[in-house]
Amino acid sequence: APVRSEPCWQCTSTGVRFTFNGAQLPTAFGLVWTDGIGSITISATDAAGNSLGSRTFTGIPDGSSSGTTAEDRFLGVQFPVGIKSIFISNTGGAIEIDHVQYGAMP
Repeated sequence: APVRSEPCWQCTSTGVRFTFNGAQLPTAFGLVWTDGIGSITISATDAAGNSLGSRTFTGIPDGSSSGTTAEDRFLGVQFPVGIKSIFISNTGGAIEIDHVQYGAMP
């Protein structure tokens, strides 16, 4: 599982991936996308590397990285068998995400 002390992850528009290891994979994962430019894509895979799907969102970014919050969005995935990895990207600029959460859903 990822362990970070910073409250925010940042990377280029090529994206950021969270990969989980171990016998017990999380069945739920969520984060808040806070800044970036263009369309946002989130995708997930199961333990065997099979796609759980991908979703692209447009019209959300406001083009500002000055602390505005109107474009902040929660994005999440649930899969009862377990989530191996999550990938999030946007089509321009850097990405800022926050409030990363994962675990088992009953």
